[in-house]
Amino acid sequence: MNQRRISAEEMERRREALRQADASNRIEGVFRKPETDPIFEAFIRGEIEVEEIHPRLKALNNHPLMIRLAPTKAYRAHERHSEEPEPPSASP
Repeated sequence: MNQRRISAEEMERRREALRQADASNRIEGVFRKPETDPIFEAFIRGEIEVEEIHPRLKALNNHPLMIRLAPTKAYRAHERHSEEPEPPSASP
């Protein structure tokens, strides 16, 4: 667990990033479970870093959740690798 102190401005940036991610996900019909709140609050307070969120969500739910904070290169790479290939179309 990270014990460094972060500024009030950084806490607000993190809180806003979470609000925007929640709003974006709601538009897509994806809702964050309330039991994940302590994990995201720890991130906002600077107790954990963004890299620690997914493993904690996975441990909490025993499966990955559809949560994203920002479309980072790593996130995009994960999406590309997790997409299943299209089945070949049947020729007439």
